[in-house]
Amino acid sequence: MKELNLEKINTYIRQNGKWMVAVVMIVMIAMLNLQGDALAITYTNNRTGSFDRSNSAIKKCVLNEYLPIKVATYMGVPLKNVNDNTIVRVNQPYNNSEGELNNPCNVKGLRIDLQRPQTINNRIYATWQVQYGTGQGSNGGAYAGALMLTNTNFILAQFRQALEGSFNINSYCRMDPEPPNAVVNNCR
Repeated sequence: MKELNLEKINTYIRQNGKWMVAVVMIVMIAMLNLQGDALAITYTNNRTGSFDRSNSAIKKCVLNEYLPIKVATYMGVPLKNVNDNTIVRVNQPYNNSEGELNNPCNVKGLRIDLQRPQTINNRIYATWQVQYGTGQGSNGGAYAGALMLTNTNFILAQFRQALEGSFNINSYCRMDPEPPNAVVNNCR
C-alpha cells in the first residue's frame, strides 16, 4: 500500500497558499476512505483446519499468479486491473464460489474456493481455502485457508499475506481489521 508523502504535501501547501489546506485534507480523507477499513489488520492463527504442506513453487504460484485470477473473477474486475491495492470484500450472505479457474500452477485440480461461512466470537467470516485434486478421498486436499471478516474491505496484499501465513502454519489465518498502526501477525 502506498503511503502519503506528508513532506511533499506540506511543501505544496506552503507554495500555494492556505486555501490548499482544505483541499489537501479532503483529498487525504477521500484516499483513506477509498481503501475502506483495510488500513490495518490483525492476522490470527485460528488453530483450525489441518492443511497439507506444499512445496515453495506451488506456494509462490498460488500467492502470486492464481490468487489475482481468483480475485479478478470473484470481484468482477479485469485481471489486468488487479494489483496489491485491489479491494477484496465478501458480503454476507454470500454464495460459495468454487471450482478450478485458469490454472497457471500445473497442479491437478488446484483452486481457491470460497466456502460456507464460519462464525467466531459472534462474527461471521468468509472461508477461503486453497485446495487441490478431485476432493474425493486421498485424491485431493488443501494447502491453506483464510477466514476473512465479511462485510469488510480488505486489499489483495492483505489477503495474500493471510494465505501465506496459513501456508506457513498449516492452519486457517483469520483476518480482522484493526485501528491504524495496530498491525499484529500471529500467522508466521
